[in-house]
Amino acid sequence: MSRDRIAESEAELARLGLEKEALQDEFETLKRRFFGRSSEKNVDDAQPQLFDEQQEELGDFPVEETPVRAHTRKSTGRKPLPQHLQQEDVVIDIPEEDK
Repeated sequence: MSRDRIAESEAELARLGLEKEALQDEFETLKRRFFGRSSEKNVDDAQPQLFDEQQEELGDFPVEETPVRAHTRKSTGRKPLPQHLQQEDVVIDIPEEDK
């Protein structure tokens, strides 16, 4: 009788494991649909890639390089304070017991 119970328990455990995996997959799909980027919302993993076949048919084409004139960026840092404003350094020290 105990062997029958063990076999039933193992079968139930296997069934519950499969059910858990199916529910996790469904949860991930729904989570992606509701909270994913808009580009990811309609992505179905079972859908074949639409443009892979066309890319294989077209083959590789040589890529032309276009020269671009070099440039320098403007400084984006903080502007210095005007000279007429008075500057003062204030050092605030914490007590020795808090160090």
